[in-house]
Amino acid sequence: YFVGDFDGKTYSSNSTTNSWIDYGTDNYAGGTYNNIPNTDGRRIFIGWMSNWSYAQTVPTTTWRSTMTVPRVLSLASNGSNYLLKSTPLVEMGTYKASTPDTIFTNSVSSIQLKDNKTIKSGSYELDFSADLGISNTMFLSLGNSSEKLYFSYDNTTGYFVIDRSSSGKVDFNSQMKQKIYCPFVPKTGKSTDIEILVDKTSIEIFINNGEQVMTALFFPKYQYNSLNLMGSGTGSFINNFKLTGINKSIKR
Repeated sequence: YFVGDFDGKTYSSNSTTNSWIDYGTDNYAGGTYNNIPNTDGRRIFIGWMSNWSYAQTVPTTTWRSTMTVPRVLSLASNGSNYLLKSTPLVEMGTYKASTPDTIFTNSVSSIQLKDNKTIKSGSYELDFSADLGISNTMFLSLGNSSEKLYFSYDNTTGYFVIDRSSSGKVDFNSQMKQKIYCPFVPKTGKSTDIEILVDKTSIEIFINNGEQVMTALFFPKYQYNSLNLMGSGTGSFINNFKLTGINKSIKR
C-alpha cells in the first residue's frame, strides 16, 4: 500500500517505498465493505485466506479456502510516516468464551501448556505483550508431540517469522516449507502487543495493535494440544498473557 491523498479524482502520494497490508502468504484480493452507516464510520476489510500457488491442492475435503477475520483499517503515525493498521472487528468478542482458559497477569519468562482443552478445540485467541528489550528473542510453538507451528522474533535480524515446515501436511507445495518474514523494530522502552487468532487450520497475527499483520494457513495431521512461549535468558519479558476460546460461528 501507499499512503497519500485522494480528492475524488486524483491520488497523490509522497511514499517512496511500498508497504504490505499483510506479510503472511494467505491474504489475497482483500476488499472493503461499502455503505457502512456514517454513524459507524469504520472502513472494514476482509480478504480471501489462501494463495493461488496452492489453493487448488490444499489437503482438505469438505472445504477449500475461507476468509480472513473482518478487520478495521486505520492510519497511525509512526513519526515521519503513516502506517495502515488492521485490527480484528470488535464484534469478534461476541464469539469469545465468557471466561478465559488461562491468564498470567504477572510478568513471566516462559509459559508452557500441555493437553490444553482450548488449544485442542482448535479455535482460540492468544493475547500478550512481549518486552523485546529484555529478551533478545521470542519463541512460540503450537502443536503436538510430532507437529509444531512456530512463531518467533529475533532482535538480531529484526524479523518476526512464521515457520510451518513441521506443522503437519506440507508436501503438497514447496512454499509450505518456506519461512514467512515480517520486518519489525520494537519501540524503545515499550512492550510489543501481540494478538493471535487461531482457527483449526489458520493463524492471523496482529503485531503492535495491528501495525504489522501476518496471515497463514497450516494443515495438522493430528490435533494440536500444547503451547510453549519463551525467550532467551531468564528475564520475565511476557506480560498479560491470556488464552481465550472462540466459539463456532457456524453449527454443523
